[in-house]
Amino acid sequence: ILVHHTASPANTKRDITYKMRSLQAYSQKPADLGNGRKRDAWADVPYHFYVSSDGRVAEGRDVKYSGDTNTNYDPTGSIQVVLEGNFETSRPNVEQITALEPLLVSLAKKWQIPASEIRVHKEVAATLCPGKYFLEVFPSLNDRIEKQLKAK
Repeated sequence: ILVHHTASPANTKRDITYKMRSLQAYSQKPADLGNGRKRDAWADVPYHFYVSSDGRVAEGRDVKYSGDTNTNYDPTGSIQVVLEGNFETSRPNVEQITALEPLLVSLAKKWQIPASEIRVHKEVAATLCPGKYFLEVFPSLNDRIEKQLKAK
């Protein structure tokens, strides 16, 4: 399981359905990336799960299909989970962490993934994702997940 952030400011004025449709529309068109590269259109949203700024969770791409990435790593075999927001400049909301924890526990149980294999994007690619402020809460979040997985 790989955790990401959208790296864009949270949009509290839009509901999760709008956000997912917008992400899908963006994903299904070729795009110019900030580093000067271009990317081809993707089949669907790049993530398997999306956690909005209000803590709502949406399912994106079916887990049986690999996610997509703008960075240089192979996402095959990973479940991609993204939180809305730029956690280099702002902190994840309590609602997001409260929603993320049971999502990650559920995915780990279903797919028999140990807590040590719940990682962040920057562990597999040269990126700041999921941002310094998410990295502040991730160790304690992962500890809680590990305890829940051991308790079965």
